[in-house]
Amino acid sequence: MTVNVDLKYKKPLTGRYNKYVSRCLNCDHEFLRNSKFGTIFDNINGFNESNIGLVAIVECPVCFEKWFYHGYDHYDYFLDAVENGTQKFFGSGSGNVL
Repeated sequence: MTVNVDLKYKKPLTGRYNKYVSRCLNCDHEFLRNSKFGTIFDNINGFNESNIGLVAIVECPVCFEKWFYHGYDHYDYFLDAVENGTQKFFGSGSGNVL
């Protein structure tokens, strides 16, 4: 599956692979159970390519640790969060609206 990621959303590959996707490897924050910090899509810092294909780079809203996970099926959800203004790095409240 090929996803054409807009260049403004490409970021350097940061952190390590997280197979748990919605749980921080550092502080164990779990996005699914603590919605006051937003969804996993609200906390995606960007996308990049890796040896496993397209990955989403996430920043934990509690400890600010970054990790990445397979992101090819999450790009559309990320774009929805940007459009809705809930995305922390590219949404209307981020100061990065392009």
